[in-house]
Amino acid sequence: MTSSGGTILLVEDDQSLGQLLSEELEMDGYSMMRAGTVDEARQQLQDQRPALIVSDLRLPDGHGMQVLAFQQAEHPGIPFIVITAFGTVDQAVEALKAGADDFLTKPLSTDHLRLKIKRLLAQADINRQLAEIQANQNGSDNLGLVGAVPPWRD
Repeated sequence: MTSSGGTILLVEDDQSLGQLLSEELEMDGYSMMRAGTVDEARQQLQDQRPALIVSDLRLPDGHGMQVLAFQQAEHPGIPFIVITAFGTVDQAVEALKAGADDFLTKPLSTDHLRLKIKRLLAQADINRQLAEIQANQNGSDNLGLVGAVPPWRD
């Protein structure tokens, strides 16, 4: 499966799972950034803007929701997936209300994660293209259409 690429920030304190997920996603053509703590994730987000973030919920120095809050404040619009081995329905609802795009429980199906990532990045690309089109309209209501019929001449 080949991807259009992009950089993914993986925030996971379990080194073996982080390595496995990184290798799987790199095989799909993604560049990987890794962090094992909330502080490391914040530093990564200050240095670079990834295309997508996958964050564990429980981290040694805090909570994945802190990473989500930082992302929402600094880089809104980046797709965000929460992963956890200790998820509850209440936590999932809280994460989605806070701006996460998905909430997955461990053990993860890498195929399922890959599909979620692909869909979220495709949606983010559509949203970006739509924003560019809207910005290029400069307030015009004609959607760029020009024709010979009098109502279309504007």
